[in-house]
Amino acid sequence: MELEGDSEPIAELNRALEADEMPPIYTQRPAVRGAPPGVVVHPISIYLDGVGFSRLDSCLGLWAYFTLTKKRHLLVVLRKSEVCSCGCRGWCSLFPMWQMVAWSLEHLLEGVHPSVRHDGTPFGPHDGQRADRAGSDLGFRAVCILLKCDLAELSHSLGLPSCQGGISPCPFCFASP
Repeated sequence: MELEGDSEPIAELNRALEADEMPPIYTQRPAVRGAPPGVVVHPISIYLDGVGFSRLDSCLGLWAYFTLTKKRHLLVVLRKSEVCSCGCRGWCSLFPMWQMVAWSLEHLLEGVHPSVRHDGTPFGPHDGQRADRAGSDLGFRAVCILLKCDLAELSHSLGLPSCQGGISPCPFCFASP
């Protein structure tokens, strides 16, 4: 894990805070402002993109990275040819992925190891050390301040309107096509 035994992320965050380089989306967050004294809340970002791996298929990759150090950590790889095709536009496959990401971000924000799996079921023997660490302190906190992706993933994987859509194609305003 990036934070175990590496002081670079903490040093970079302290430097950015002292130089007043952190954006309000970070500095004004209740989780950052309300953190107990001495508790570091790291800014992280989520990056989502399609990755081609053959002529006929690609996959959806989801990475998390510490915003200041730019060190990426692969979270999910979802092969697009194996995404559900029941008419849901792939949401039967994407929903568990987003549920896991939300669960992970929630526990990063709280700074504790989860006590149950992302679907609410208890940890089992196949979950390794997770049951032993349940409820213990992570030693840090993190808050997501950015979600990055291209327009294709914005409309498909995030469920926002497409640029070709006739009804509000811009996710930020009510512009016409």
